[in-house]
Amino acid sequence: YVRQIDSLNTMNKELVAENIKVKNEMAQVTKSKEELEEKNKDLSGKVELASELRTENLQAIPINKRGKENNKINKIEKIKVTFQIKENVLAEKGERDVYIRIAGPDDYILAKSEDDLFEFQGQEIVYSAKRPIDFMGDNVDVTIYWDNNGALITGTYEVYVFADGNEIGNSQFQIVEGGLF
Repeated sequence: YVRQIDSLNTMNKELVAENIKVKNEMAQVTKSKEELEEKNKDLSGKVELASELRTENLQAIPINKRGKENNKINKIEKIKVTFQIKENVLAEKGERDVYIRIAGPDDYILAKSEDDLFEFQGQEIVYSAKRPIDFMGDNVDVTIYWDNNGALITGTYEVYVFADGNEIGNSQFQIVEGGLF
């Protein structure tokens, strides 16, 4: 019995040492896993940010019925918004809608209907005009028109461009009092 007890004690010590070693290795693996998950989350955020569309050369121009630039309130037929969506190989390819919001000096959004809505940051907000584009990763020239419905007032207007639930650009333009010519 003494020999058997001694043998069991020896085995028990070995098993306890092996158990401690396995627990330490498990703790290291768990820590490494958590670090990798954090890095993965950080990289996913960076890829998501890098895959967002961006604009350049954004211009909002009031135009008259002949298509010429004219910022006098009584001559404006349309607001012409032109820009280029920059090349982005990380962005999802395919058709999508691009929205513009035109905010007047009184912060009123120029819109055709209150039912013209899109989602931005979890809320449905009204847009002034939209246009579908086919984005294939290359530069895309975009022009969107907003027809004057008589809601214009003099002052500084803000134009915001949205795609994929993100604001991708903004610009300003002025409308002045109309004169005789």
